[in-house]
Amino acid sequence: MTASIGKPVRFGLIGAGAIARNSHARPFIEQRDRLQLVAVCDGVETNARAMADAVGGDVAVHSDYRELLARPDIDAVIVATPHFNHAELGRASVAAGKPVLIEKPVVCTLDEFRELYALSEAAGVAVIAGQMRRFEPEVVWLRDWLAASPTNFGELRSFDIQSWQNLEGYLYEGGAGLKHWLLDGKRAGGGVVISLAIHQLDLIRYLFDADYVEVHASGRFDSPFYNEAESSAVATLKLSNGATGLLHANYLAPRVPFCEALSAFGSHGTIFQHVERQGDYRGPFKYATTKGAPTTGWTQQWEGLATVPPHPSLDTNSFVNQALDFAEIVTGGKASRNGLAQNFNTIAVIEAIARSIRTGATVAVETLKGE
Repeated sequence: MTASIGKPVRFGLIGAGAIARNSHARPFIEQRDRLQLVAVCDGVETNARAMADAVGGDVAVHSDYRELLARPDIDAVIVATPHFNHAELGRASVAAGKPVLIEKPVVCTLDEFRELYALSEAAGVAVIAGQMRRFEPEVVWLRDWLAASPTNFGELRSFDIQSWQNLEGYLYEGGAGLKHWLLDGKRAGGGVVISLAIHQLDLIRYLFDADYVEVHASGRFDSPFYNEAESSAVATLKLSNGATGLLHANYLAPRVPFCEALSAFGSHGTIFQHVERQGDYRGPFKYATTKGAPTTGWTQQWEGLATVPPHPSLDTNSFVNQALDFAEIVTGGKASRNGLAQNFNTIAVIEAIARSIRTGATVAVETLKGE
């Protein structure tokens, strides 16, 4: 992400809602010499114009995504629409020969995933899943630390992740009330797991180079969620490296001290992310290691905790890092860290959790090629 890209990579953006204006605009504002927003498309023209104005410069506005995809002056596309549009827009981008980064979840179902994967492979057009937490500078630093020595962390043994929000507050504050598509399982692809917990489910995979192989889950479908959108879920998760973990997700938590937390315990070290003050969404990553030495005293278990520093070569903003990484993929400068093949297991475990909630059974997580 520090390599020179050369002339700016020219982007089209489909979807100009809150996530686009608040997050995807930033790379085009801060990295104008490497990233150029050529055109933006949204069915609500005022949204598209607001995005164009926020970025500045000569940004064209479209209301039909087919017009945007037909432009010869666009090298790549970012899709930042509601979930239910992702599969269609991904297929259309590939058909137009445009590499595309699709906001999480890349698609809503495994059937959609396999179809898009086949099209991408046949056309040789990259499709990238927008799992932006893989591009947090602290996460990249942790990946390097984990790989630097087997005694830093050792073998992952157990983990837990918590994903809590009061979604009602977000929807009312945004003016949608209780009529938002996130409440509809058919349009969102599910409930709290696919829309919120997906970040941390994917983060565990990325940090520890492991896939989910088995889940057992239970959940609830409380109003105002409908069409099998789970309002809460608790799952036991098994990874391909033998580690086991727990997920606790709730989209209707009335009051929360924080929204996301993570803990991971290895044979020689610990990684966790917890808030340090109430009201923060999530806290800083911290880590500690025994360096392989035995813990011989009770108080030693509290020792050595340190805050993870940001990676020195990265921007502080994960969306900026993600966009720069995508630009290098487009220009052929690097392989993807989050193409469809790398993202399949994240979507597969979400579908397995949903199936386990519905059936009460332990569910094996599907593989990309169906082995």
